[in-house]
Order: sequence, then structure tokens, then C-alpha cells
Amino acid sequence: YRTAFHESSGYSPFRVNFGRSPLLPIDIAVGQLNAQVYEEGEEPTVPQYVEALNKSLRKIFSDVREQLASAHDRSKKRYDKSVSGEKFVVGDQVWLFVPAVKQGRTKKLASLWRDLTPWLIV
Repeated sequence: YRTAFHESSGYSPFRVNFGRSPLLPIDIAVGQLNAQVYEEGEEPTVPQYVEALNKSLRKIFSDVREQLASAHDRSKKRYDKSVSGEKFVVGDQVWLFVPAVKQGRTKKLASLWRDLTPWLIV
């Protein structure tokens, strides 16, 4: 789960949290190391590493925000296709739904519909 890419974010949860791909036991066993290997003398200093990690995380977070906004829009469009609101015309009788429950009363036994007679649309 933590290493699988998510369709909505475009990244794995591990990469979003740590800014890099994980080094798994299977990777070591088959000899595919994802870790960046530095030659001697080229290893970054701690401030350089922190700055590079910070840039990487900022880019990942920015990408994730854009991907999630896009996924949200797609979901909304798909949902809106299947939903249609009720159309009322003048003269229709309707029940008035009031979900507020008076203080000291339990919602389980309260009537959430106003009055016992329908209301008239004017």
C-alpha cells in the first residue's frame, strides 16, 4: 500500500512523506537499488541534502495538490451526471424537512418534518 502509486495523487504515500522512493528488501535481493549513489567526494553536505529534499517535497506537494484538484473535479462531474434535483411547480404540496432538534430532545424520537400537514408551493 505505502509503495503503490495512487491514481488520485500520482505518487506513492511513501514518496509523498519522505521525498524519495523506498529501499525495499526485494530491491536489495535482486540488486536494483533505487537509492542515489554518490561517488566519493561528491556526497552532499547536510545543508545541501536538506535543501534538495525540501525542493523535492515542495514539488511533490504542489503536484499532489494539482492532481487532487483534478481528481475532485472529475469525481464531481461524474456525480453530477447521475443526480437531478427535484422540480417543484406552483401548487405542489410538499413536506418541510427541518433537521434541527430542540435542545434536550433526542433525534431518534424527534419528528424532523414540520407539522403534520403538507406545505403549499406558492
